[in-house]
Amino acid sequence: MTSESRQANYWSVLFLRFLAGYINVTMIIHFATTLAGQTGSLTNIPILIVQQNNFALVETLSVVLAFLMGTIFSGFCYPHDDSAVRLRYTAILTGFGLLWLATPWLDLPAGLLLVLTAFSLGFQNGMRFSYRGITVRTTIMTGLLTDIGVMVGRWLNRHPIEIWRLTFHLNNLWSFLAGGIFAALVDQYTPIHEMLVAGILDLLVAGYFFFFRDKLEVTSWP
Repeated sequence: MTSESRQANYWSVLFLRFLAGYINVTMIIHFATTLAGQTGSLTNIPILIVQQNNFALVETLSVVLAFLMGTIFSGFCYPHDDSAVRLRYTAILTGFGLLWLATPWLDLPAGLLLVLTAFSLGFQNGMRFSYRGITVRTTIMTGLLTDIGVMVGRWLNRHPIEIWRLTFHLNNLWSFLAGGIFAALVDQYTPIHEMLVAGILDLLVAGYFFFFRDKLEVTSWP
């Protein structure tokens, strides 16, 4: 990977982290549901089965399946890395952006909005970007926190660590948190519909992908 490609991938990862943080906090504010990762939803399914809470069970299963379908669609879109794949990413992110822009006027049912959002996050998480050998999943934070903790633990035990790697992980964390803070600020202090802003963010990321399509590199599947 060239220096230009490495830099392009670096910023694409941080932008996608910011977008995931923004959308996840928006869903929590309005629906008390986290969509960026599915551990909570999968954990809740056995509880809902035992409680026979069929409505909540169907909603939770729908979200999990939508996220899974998003990842399947992501895998289908790029069996290998080439310029067509990166343009396809641009087109799909543009589609999500236009959908979110229209959301304030579409008046979508809450369940449908949750499913569509879970699908979009599943697609985003399936996009395999790497930076200096680190493959990144941009919507899920558990692995990131684990990597940070392990590196800090090794450092405390006086083992040598790669500072650039820790810095990269920390910047990923700050980007996700910054996206979440931005969503909370939009909700708290502006009359703007949060999904309208999500649409603008998606279109900005899509624009970045388009303009840097010749420099971005997607990690190929084995």
